[in-house]
Amino acid sequence: MAIEAVEAVEVVVPTDGEDGWDVDFDDTREFVARRWEAICEICRSGISAQDRHLIDQWRNFQSVGMELKQKYRTAPTISLKLKFDEALQFLSTYRYFDRNFIEAMKRPAMETSLIFGALALVIELCSESEPRLTKVLEVLSKAKRQFELFNRCNVAYDEESDMANYMVLALEKFAGILLDMVKYMHEHPRRMHAANTSTGSVDPNETTDLAMWPQFRRDKIEPSIEAMGDFVTQIHSIAAFSTLRKDRQTNYVAQKLEGTLQMQEYSHFPLISVPLLRNQKFYGREQILQKIGIHLDSKLNPDQQTTRTFTIYGRRGIGKTHIALEYAYRNEKTFDAIFWIQCETAASLRKSFTDMALMLRLPKAVSGGPHEDNLRLCHDWLRKTDKRWLLIYDNAENIKLLEPYWPAASGAILITSRNWVNFAFDTLRKGVTIDPFNQVERWEVLCKLVGWSSKNTDEHVSKMDLDAIKALLNGDPGFGLGLAISLTASLIQAREFRNQPIGDLLEDFETHAQKVPIRPPPYSALNTSHTVDTLYSIAFATLSPNAKTLLNVLCLLSPDVTQEGIFNPKNQNVLTPMLEFCKQETRKLATLAPQLHTTIKELRYAGLIKREGRILSVHRVVQEAFFYLHAEERQAAFDAAVRLIDEAFPRQIHGRLMHNVWERCEANIQDVLFLAAKYEDFKNSGKPVTAPIEFGELLKNAAWYLFEVGEHRESKQLLKTGFHVCGNEDSLLYAHLRNTAGVVDFELNHLPRSRASLEKALEVRRKLLHPYHEELANTVHNMGNLTSAEGDLETALKYFEEAEDIRSRLGEDSAIPLAITNQGMGRALFLQHQYDEAMERYEKAELLAEQYAGTNSVVLAGINYSIGNLEHVKGHQRDAKRHYDQALNVLIRSTPMHILTSCTFYKLGCCEAKMDNLQRARRNLERAFEIGNFRRTGLDDGNIARILWKQASVLSDSPLDASYRPREIAEKRDQAQLMRAAVEKNTGARIDVHEPDEVAYDKLVCGYFR
Repeated sequence: MAIEAVEAVEVVVPTDGEDGWDVDFDDTREFVARRWEAICEICRSGISAQDRHLIDQWRNFQSVGMELKQKYRTAPTISLKLKFDEALQFLSTYRYFDRNFIEAMKRPAMETSLIFGALALVIELCSESEPRLTKVLEVLSKAKRQFELFNRCNVAYDEESDMANYMVLALEKFAGILLDMVKYMHEHPRRMHAANTSTGSVDPNETTDLAMWPQFRRDKIEPSIEAMGDFVTQIHSIAAFSTLRKDRQTNYVAQKLEGTLQMQEYSHFPLISVPLLRNQKFYGREQILQKIGIHLDSKLNPDQQTTRTFTIYGRRGIGKTHIALEYAYRNEKTFDAIFWIQCETAASLRKSFTDMALMLRLPKAVSGGPHEDNLRLCHDWLRKTDKRWLLIYDNAENIKLLEPYWPAASGAILITSRNWVNFAFDTLRKGVTIDPFNQVERWEVLCKLVGWSSKNTDEHVSKMDLDAIKALLNGDPGFGLGLAISLTASLIQAREFRNQPIGDLLEDFETHAQKVPIRPPPYSALNTSHTVDTLYSIAFATLSPNAKTLLNVLCLLSPDVTQEGIFNPKNQNVLTPMLEFCKQETRKLATLAPQLHTTIKELRYAGLIKREGRILSVHRVVQEAFFYLHAEERQAAFDAAVRLIDEAFPRQIHGRLMHNVWERCEANIQDVLFLAAKYEDFKNSGKPVTAPIEFGELLKNAAWYLFEVGEHRESKQLLKTGFHVCGNEDSLLYAHLRNTAGVVDFELNHLPRSRASLEKALEVRRKLLHPYHEELANTVHNMGNLTSAEGDLETALKYFEEAEDIRSRLGEDSAIPLAITNQGMGRALFLQHQYDEAMERYEKAELLAEQYAGTNSVVLAGINYSIGNLEHVKGHQRDAKRHYDQALNVLIRSTPMHILTSCTFYKLGCCEAKMDNLQRARRNLERAFEIGNFRRTGLDDGNIARILWKQASVLSDSPLDASYRPREIAEKRDQAQLMRAAVEKNTGARIDVHEPDEVAYDKLVCGYFR
């Protein structure tokens, strides 16, 4: 694992929530202030002295406002005046945000001039170029929307410490946006000022430069804007739903005390499910373990009948996971059930809750089934059980990702995280920052790991060697990390085994430290990562060629769970020459090749990987060191990893559903996600790898699988990588990726984006496929759904007719797709108010579904949903209710947490409200909300907005009794309006202001579910 010299790197804004800070979790404002100072220092050091001088001229709202007003007055054209007026409007919005930030921080004298100055600098650099200014204002408009949402949330949320956390995260991203734009403009100085603003003409060079902006915007701006949106979504979720969550938790506790909540247990207790064996050489951290126990033990907190949360925060390699593991093993008798939740990806979260459901032996829990069903079963158990439970969320870095997996029940949650943001789902939350070991502790830990006595070391170790090792431990702050001490112990044991003097390790460390590249900020600022990288460099140098190769491949895959079996594929031909040692005789494929077994053993003894059962894991810091390999080694390892995972991951056939292979997909999806992330890291760092042909096909299959299981965010991430890998926009691979992107955006109700993708997919498939090809019919049908949702019903019917013609020719294999096409035609006719013709189509779809899918199929449930909508609009509420009930009979058994199930409960609630059964309406709407919240996509979730609006409406119509809650009605209505505005802004939904509320809120939802 050779490491190449590192090039000079630019100073960058630190990533959000980066580890290595000392945080007081009771009140994080002092930390936020220090973090903001660090952000300002890093930002200022990353720009030229001249730019710093300009920024210092515009230090506040007044100075920037005066500058913009002067530009407005002297602008030579009306259009340019309007641009500067738009900039002034942004400035006013940001000023309000700035005031809120200072107020939340309780520091009136807090210095926030950086953003004002950087904003003025950006405007100054593009003020002579109207096209440039237009592009900048488009960015500011998107940022303005996020600041407006923050300002609205600030009014509703009274936890100022938490509010400041998220506000500084947003400021980090916005500072990065401004500096990226400054850098972009400096890289194109002649072009930026080439336009003649007095005449409105544009220099041809600038036109060429404008063509470069979309790529810059996609790579630099949009990810940061999206991150700002994530932060505002999270704080909005806390503000909007904290009261509801508290109410539900209070209700659950009351029901438990009354005995109305009962849970039949099917497993034997106590249960402990953790991925690692106990560390028999665990050292110290007694005060931290005591703090955790005091907060989480329900016996010590009998009055706290709600969720109690404790966060173990600290930098990479500090030992967070080992502390959580030790706490779990020490408290096997404190809790009846302990479950370990891997939190890095949605896939790992899904698997953790599936494993939990299976271990509890909950009825209907299945491996490989719809993951939301297992999640619902787990949440029900956590809510209803009398057992004392502990959930350990390991590597919890993404709060938005975690929200659906967070229980609203009374129990204990322990978190390990490198993200300092306080996990604010619950009011009873504490946390602690893990400090590095001091010099005395370092020596005692090392002695315990090596097997020495800390006072009387083994006689065969010379004093000179001991002094060298002590000098090594005390000479670098990075040795305060538990990981660094563990690596040192492994290196010492290896030298003892080879009868080499251990004192030479100090000299080796100094030599390697000079060769190992220092990581770019923010890592280098921590002054610990370089220590670990150097120790790994020493360890790598002693590995056999096979061990280096295997480690290189593992560094590209999931750090927590990589199936050992992928290195022993049925098709041995997928093993590249570098993995020749993994080959096994065909008749012995049930066991690993002897050389592979030996290689795994070598890596384990070197402390570089772990093996539990048939699962391999590697520390993330090891994976980060892989980044500095020579280009040839990176490429070879990437090729090998892609071929292995592509062989293991199922393939989609002719665009058909993959539900029968979900379990196999689930086993390997994490490796696909990490491979794609590594590919992006290499590309963005200027060290790209060339993607083999198999990588595009792998991304195609995995992105579709993620769409099927409703993981839209991760599906879009893979699609983004897939587009870059594919390159050829006229290929069938590109068309497949675009088709998937189109249906993902359609389900998210992003109709303009859906249209752009589906039109491209259709164009390529018409060009390259037979006119009666199954995959062509798929895209034509999708275009029918899209145009129907857009309101162009005549065009939609033409698409459906073409899809029907193709699918009718393909025989029984296309019977189910043909039923779905008839359902789509019926929906379009229904929207045209041709109710009799619509019913004919629905009945034809129903007949096909019953014959080829069965009476218990989800397809038939969807058709019943559509028929129910037709009867509901016609005023036949009892008939509508019957069809909704028929749909739910299937959905509750098969996909109880699918969005269709949520929408069916919503429609049933509307139906009951029409019949004045308001109590039943409220119960159905509550079910709709609970299910929808599992699948919530963010602030712009139209399904949740629609449910909240209807809940407020039904509550308003309820009689004035004890259940009438004016405050709750107002909160729900405000939340619905806020989310509606976000949907309209972010999805491009076209809603007539004169439309009735029910019609308007229906348009916020994907066309299937209106």
